Amino acid sequence: MPLVELAPRPPKALSALSDVLMSRRAYAEAAPLLRRLVDVTPDDETARKRLYNALYGQSDFAGAEAVCRDWTKASRDSAEAWYSLGTSLYALGKL
Repeated sequence: MPLVELAPRPPKALSALSDVLMSRRAYAEAAPLLRRLVDVTPDDETARKRLYNALYGQSDFAGAEAVCRDWTKASRDSAEAWYSLGTSLYALGKL
């Protein structure tokens, strides 16, 4: 049984496993872990950026837009959040 199933909310385990999956470009497998990581550590901008990257990497631009909108609400002064939102909107043809 995987560690994540035994203890579903350890941020370090979620981060480490998602790092491995992202490095393998297994975006679809990394996204649920990163969603959970963002839920557990909502102030972690790196987790939010990685979730955006996982969704964008799958061409889930609508999902990336939703994540970026939440990110800009949580971190209004984050240039990275606003840039990521812009790239999502552009990919969707909304800009």
